[in-house]
Amino acid sequence: MTLLREALARGESYERELLEAIKARLGSPEDYVRYQMLVAEPLARRMRPFLPPGQPRILEVGCGTGGISLYLASQGFNVTAVDREQYDHRALHAAREYSRKQGIALAIYLADAGALPFGGEGFDCVVCCNVVEHLDDPEAALAEAHRVLRPGGIAFVEFPLFRSPYGGHIDDCIKVPWFHLLPKQRVEAELRRRGGEKDFEVFRTLSGITNRRFRGIAANLGFETIQFRWGHYLTDPGRKLLVSLLQSVRSVSPVGGWRAVRAAASEFSAVEFAQFLLLAVTAPLSYLPGAGEFFASGVKYVLRKPLPHGSPNCELR
Repeated sequence: MTLLREALARGESYERELLEAIKARLGSPEDYVRYQMLVAEPLARRMRPFLPPGQPRILEVGCGTGGISLYLASQGFNVTAVDREQYDHRALHAAREYSRKQGIALAIYLADAGALPFGGEGFDCVVCCNVVEHLDDPEAALAEAHRVLRPGGIAFVEFPLFRSPYGGHIDDCIKVPWFHLLPKQRVEAELRRRGGEKDFEVFRTLSGITNRRFRGIAANLGFETIQFRWGHYLTDPGRKLLVSLLQSVRSVSPVGGWRAVRAAASEFSAVEFAQFLLLAVTAPLSYLPGAGEFFASGVKYVLRKPLPHGSPNCELR
């Protein structure tokens, strides 16, 4: 699977660092920024082949605490970030503080994805990660992304699928797969009963957008899909375990494999291990026709705004 190939390329040390960042991410806004910056590292490598040399102009829509934008800016991109602070009114303050402390140049604005405060065709690339599922009007937001992109510009869009096993964003509180697909009143009542106020607030923002609907919106706006991938979530300790095992197989190291299993035993809870088994077994089902919505955790798109008909060929490298 693509996820494992990418994780294997980054190595066990990256996976270990990422796992620790995930565990610590809710400790403070700065902890969350550091976690986001780690997540952004493979995204930046994926982006480079599609972008012009130099300092391409990047707009991140829905930046939250800004970790992705901060990492991209630290790598030499010219980055602007926007967020409407839908359920975290400290997000942009945290992004600005981290930017100031680290000396990273980053333009940050409070703005809605459906009404961006920029002129047309001003950016080479738009990034939108884990945002589409929260939008009131995803069509308006994607139309704005199309408007601000220059001809030939690229949009990187990733979002989790609502119908996937844990697509309800409630698994910190309710770990039963597909529980969020029950009637909304039933789900909200159970979240309240369990004291999951944060999960309750996030769950209420979900639009339930499907991959099929998103693809239709993108096509109607004139975007070309130049790359598409299913995303798979195997739990955080589960992914680290698989990477460690694959590396031990590559290096023909049974001792390394055994150590990986022992290390994983201390990181998995019983529930996490059950989740890992379920997700690992069902992941291949996402490639069956019509099954991706229910068995892939999310989708990853690379979209392009076409060049005007008859214009010189100025394709991105």
